[in-house]
Amino acid sequence: MTDEQPSYPVLRFSSPATRLAVRLISQRMRMDSSPILLGLFAIALTRLTGSNPFLTLLAVSNRFRPGLAGTVSAVAQVSPCMIDLADISLDEAMSRARRAAVGAQKNAYYDPPQRMALIGRINAERGEKVDTSCFFNDRRRQRDLSGVAVPSAQQLRQATASSRHSWLSRESAIVEKLYLSVDDVDDAIEFELSADARYLPRQTMQALLDGIEGVAVETALDPSRAAVPLAGPVT
Repeated sequence: MTDEQPSYPVLRFSSPATRLAVRLISQRMRMDSSPILLGLFAIALTRLTGSNPFLTLLAVSNRFRPGLAGTVSAVAQVSPCMIDLADISLDEAMSRARRAAVGAQKNAYYDPPQRMALIGRINAERGEKVDTSCFFNDRRRQRDLSGVAVPSAQQLRQATASSRHSWLSRESAIVEKLYLSVDDVDDAIEFELSADARYLPRQTMQALLDGIEGVAVETALDPSRAAVPLAGPVT
């Protein structure tokens, strides 16, 4: 008798190449690394699904507010973040991700019941459900990469051989169709992807994380290429 597969499996992906690529992109564009990772996720998912514009709920910590700095409770909300990736380059996608992230962060204060009521009204007007069950959470502490040594193209390509996937043995406590968290570990960026297996099979989960790394290397080395190929989604 075999164990049942979890309904919400969790895939961990450690990517040294993504860490190096983000470092290069960050210094070239003089921008924080967090919106770069958001942009890489947006491009990889859009290429995989063919759905544009990209929409995610961005986890925003509000603890930086003076009145909340000393609290011991979790102070964070999710805020809608949309990026149109049509007919733009990879570098422009990074710039749009930065603008979209700033907008989401500035608008992260709201009453959650009012948000749910708004979604209900929109669903009724459209006659179909608006699906907002895609989440992005950058949990890293070190996001400013200015002054860090920039890798060579050869170092970047070689680093892809050190990527590691591992399926966690636990069922995810996050019951959403897609939830991507990002952490720093040693010399890599570590992604943890939880997904509803009915909508995102394991093979697709791995393809998404591999795609993020691929987009990272591509953006670092060939930033003028199209963010979303005109040929359509990757199969």
